[in-house]
Amino acid sequence: MVLLCAASVVAQNVPNFSGNFSLVPDNPKKPGVVETLEIEQTATSIQITKTIDGKTEVEKYMFDGSTSESKTITGVSQTGFVKWHGGELWIETIATPSTNGRIMRLHTKQRWQLLKDSDTIKVRMETDAPDMPAEISSAAFQPYVDVFKRTK
Repeated sequence: MVLLCAASVVAQNVPNFSGNFSLVPDNPKKPGVVETLEIEQTATSIQITKTIDGKTEVEKYMFDGSTSESKTITGVSQTGFVKWHGGELWIETIATPSTNGRIMRLHTKQRWQLLKDSDTIKVRMETDAPDMPAEISSAAFQPYVDVFKRTK
């Protein structure tokens, strides 16, 4: 009985990101970019359909910790997983783009928060390139935050 109550309390603390959202155009790294999210969340998975300047990618993750495969908007293969950390959804992916026949892994960590108004999502993005020297990777990929507002 105690375990069921504890599980119920944990489930109640998990935000539901379902809905349609648009990027708030305040990110200087993305001037003039039109980005939307369509999110479908169930008890077992989350599917994020991201459209940037008319190009679409779909990522689906299972909440059981298993690895998912998808393609980025540019067609690059990536693997990833999600986990809950308190009230945040953490998404980690490894993309493997190839330039001139050379593969360079890109490791992205996203920290999603649904704010108390339930109409705003903040996504903190951090990317590093494990195949690059650390000082170059850290200079090339600065962390940033995207803010999305509910549209429907």
